[in-house]
Amino acid sequence: MRIPRNAPVLLVAGVLTLAAALLASCSASLCRPWWALERNLEGQLVRIRGPRLASPEIVQVVIDDATLAEGLWFEQQEQIPFWAVGMGSLPWPRARYGDLLEPLIAAGADVVVLNVVFAGESVFGPADDKAFIAALEPHQQHLVLAAEMVEAEDQLGAGAISLLRPDAVDAAELDKLSLGLSNLFPPEHGARFLQPEFYATTLEQPLGHEALHSLPVAALEQAGRSLELDLDGQTLNFYGPEPEPIGMDGSCSTLGHGFLRMSAKNVINPRQWAVHPCRERVDGAVVLVGVVVSGGGSALSDLPSPFGDLSGMELLATSTGNALTGDGLRAWPQSLPQRGAFVGLVVLLTLLLAFYRTDLGWRLGVLFACAGLWFVLGYGLMQHRHVWIPVLTPPVALVVGALLYGGEAYRRMSIKRRLTRRWLERCVDPSVVGPMLSDPSDMEALFDGQLKSVSVLFADLQGFTALTRQRSEQGRVRVHLEQLNHYLDEMRSVVWDHHGFLDKFIGDAVMAVFGLPDGRGESTEAQSAICCAMAMRERLVHMNRLWQSEGVEPLVNGIGIASGIVLAGGIGGRKLGGLSVIGDTVNLASRLEGLTRSLDQSILFDQRTSELAGEGFAIRSLGMQELKGIGRLEVYSLSERG
Repeated sequence: MRIPRNAPVLLVAGVLTLAAALLASCSASLCRPWWALERNLEGQLVRIRGPRLASPEIVQVVIDDATLAEGLWFEQQEQIPFWAVGMGSLPWPRARYGDLLEPLIAAGADVVVLNVVFAGESVFGPADDKAFIAALEPHQQHLVLAAEMVEAEDQLGAGAISLLRPDAVDAAELDKLSLGLSNLFPPEHGARFLQPEFYATTLEQPLGHEALHSLPVAALEQAGRSLELDLDGQTLNFYGPEPEPIGMDGSCSTLGHGFLRMSAKNVINPRQWAVHPCRERVDGAVVLVGVVVSGGGSALSDLPSPFGDLSGMELLATSTGNALTGDGLRAWPQSLPQRGAFVGLVVLLTLLLAFYRTDLGWRLGVLFACAGLWFVLGYGLMQHRHVWIPVLTPPVALVVGALLYGGEAYRRMSIKRRLTRRWLERCVDPSVVGPMLSDPSDMEALFDGQLKSVSVLFADLQGFTALTRQRSEQGRVRVHLEQLNHYLDEMRSVVWDHHGFLDKFIGDAVMAVFGLPDGRGESTEAQSAICCAMAMRERLVHMNRLWQSEGVEPLVNGIGIASGIVLAGGIGGRKLGGLSVIGDTVNLASRLEGLTRSLDQSILFDQRTSELAGEGFAIRSLGMQELKGIGRLEVYSLSERG
């Protein structure tokens, strides 16, 4: 069964499409390295995008190293303000959070989120808990406290999920407090960082407790803000690197990118807060309060984001901003089967587009261009539509396709050039084959077909058919073949000496073309053809003398030359073909050679050859002659060399 020429290309397209679809539909647990590569690529695109503007309605107040250092300084003084007691170390007295809450509410904060789990009794005693409850009571409609889901194991190793919640919510005075889960689960290798709400909605809540939202959702609900739907199906869309707190000498007029962050020491200190440059930004804002200290606290040092390590506070602010503005990132398509079908369709259509044309430049250009455009599309959808499409698998499949196409084309080109060289070395002087193949595109264009102005020479032995029959009857076949091969070798040498192209041997006939593959001018080629014919005659005289001395009958040849336009190209089929010429000029040269017998002339040529030869030859006209299949034409011959 014959296999179509395009079968390998179609096979490559099918295999790549199937492989891309399977890879795109593979789960993160099975194809973890591949998913990790895609997450790294997504991170690179986020870094290329750079930091972006965050919502001005979200403000962070952090207990940082500077806050603790200032608390230690106050403890060394003789008189310590009440709000600075215990401020120099963690954990803080719970009353200090009440002191921090008061100025924020007074500045107009819509809601304050305390991202600290106040589980159990305070280490500073019951008085601290009472002071904390008293500070919360008048502002509980503007508060959200943190709870945390933890997994504990018993002595037998069995695990159970329990909820750590502030004891303050059980106080009768705090019946309007809102709770939210503070859990942030680092993603597994190869997975995206999902929104905290995903865990709040998927984890089984402990019995006896109400279902809790994540802190970002609880905060926005407490503030009465509208929420982005399907938040649990989104991933975090980061705003930038970890911000530095705005100092007392800072400016809030042009904050640039990221969230506004203030140090707790500037808020809890009444004198500093009264003149803080960013105090007005708290009015109407969602304020997140938490701990961010070096060497511990809420820093997630083992979880680098595209912008570096981010603290739990920054991740909380990022999730809150995504929920408020609706710019969390969504994966599309969402299900793995849909993802595989989508990627497979994209790869298949692109490969078919590349296969639409056969030239290698088109195929490689389409595949590499589409791979690059896919990255641009992925970046654009991430930037403007907040959507992640599979950014890695389609470009990789297309680049692999381009490499396979290129490798196959190079292999076929190498085979073709090797066969062309081998064939040319039989047709022209081997010393000129290298320059001919220096530009493969020219040779390929010639094989595809071109009209050429050439001079065609036919040389045929007269009476050779009868001589073949006679020697066969005499049992002198070996002598006969040796004489023929000697003759053909000498004729080939003469043709090459005159820059001719040996088109073919037709039995005992020789066909040569002058002006192929590259011409030197019509006149030069016509003169070379005539000189070659004369040299053939001279060489045959010398060979006949040698043969006669060996007792072998001499040979006689006739030569016809015609000049004009021929169709040059690859002729003879895929396996046995080569560069050759066809056309009226070829037929005319053959008919002129046949006419040498009846006119008793060794060399004949047409009028066009006579005109091109110029004055360097003694040319005489033999008048109008009838040529079979052509008609009456004026024929010329040589009398002597001028």
